[in-house]
Amino acid sequence: MSVKLYKRKIYSKEGKYIKTSLYFDYYLKGQTRSRRCINHYLIEHKKFTKENNKTIDEVSILLIQENKKLQQTKSISQCIERENHISLLNYLSTVIEHQKGNTLYDNLYTYLQNYLKSDINLKNIDRKWIEKFRLSLLQSKLSINSARAYYLKLKTLLNKAVREGLIENTPVKNVDTIKPQSVKREFLTIDEIEKIAALPGGRYELIKRAFLFSCFTGLRRRSVCNLLYEEINNNKIQRFDEKTGDYEYFDLSKTAQKILTSSGNIYNATGRVFEGLNYVTMTRDLKRFIAPLKIRKNITFHTARHSYATMLITQGADLYTVSKLLGHADIQTTQIYANIINDVRKNAVNSLPVLEIKEG
Repeated sequence: MSVKLYKRKIYSKEGKYIKTSLYFDYYLKGQTRSRRCINHYLIEHKKFTKENNKTIDEVSILLIQENKKLQQTKSISQCIERENHISLLNYLSTVIEHQKGNTLYDNLYTYLQNYLKSDINLKNIDRKWIEKFRLSLLQSKLSINSARAYYLKLKTLLNKAVREGLIENTPVKNVDTIKPQSVKREFLTIDEIEKIAALPGGRYELIKRAFLFSCFTGLRRRSVCNLLYEEINNNKIQRFDEKTGDYEYFDLSKTAQKILTSSGNIYNATGRVFEGLNYVTMTRDLKRFIAPLKIRKNITFHTARHSYATMLITQGADLYTVSKLLGHADIQTTQIYANIINDVRKNAVNSLPVLEIKEG
């Protein structure tokens, strides 16, 4: 029987360390172990040493009190009073713990920390609060599509709370959603991908192999960076998707297999496949590597994902299949590639030669 301090580092969307969030971890034999965010944070910087020490002192006192409370109640649920006093941030932190790697939940958590003056009880979230939150997203520096993603993720969170009986209903359904903004999806043609493959890697050899692997698997940047040899078996990848919080299974194409085996026997190896990749600098290094090709497109690792989908569809794959291979939860997300293919077909028709036809 004990309550211990648990620390969890929080990172920005770009992978930059922001702060450390403190939790109480409750353990009592025979009961479900639980973790509760206590809304205290540590910031890793010399100028915050004094504030951090003060926070630790405060938390130490709270920890002693919480242990006494657990000993008296002998009930974790009563100790943390989950049913009556669960807050938005506490609940979100619990969801994050069960869906590790889902960066959108992490980003929503960080946004809410900055938005809320004080945490709010789930039961106190009403239509007026949702409308204000929606407006704050629209007035923030976020893109429209990012604001929409945050809003929809909050909606998912509150719907989950309803299903779990924590609240009776969610006011989100009575507030207009944020409409998506159409954006241009960059993708590479086969010729452009072949030029990248032919470009000497040099100091960027690791980036080259990782990017080409993404072009032929559709894996996201973080997934490529974190891919383990242990997740590859019989020319298939079976791994946890950091964004969706679900497992993904798919076959590796011959090119993807070739990229992997170029570094040796992958089935005897352990650890990260692309060991040495820096998640934060991957896109920057990619742009420097392909700069000599002078391709007039804003190429990122997500471009590789778009290219993978585009190649599949041009080779005859249907949207449902592509949706599954990309790990999309909703086929409507995959629908954007149908518009890309229409442009490809239009360009193909326009590329046909113009013949001089003699009359008579």
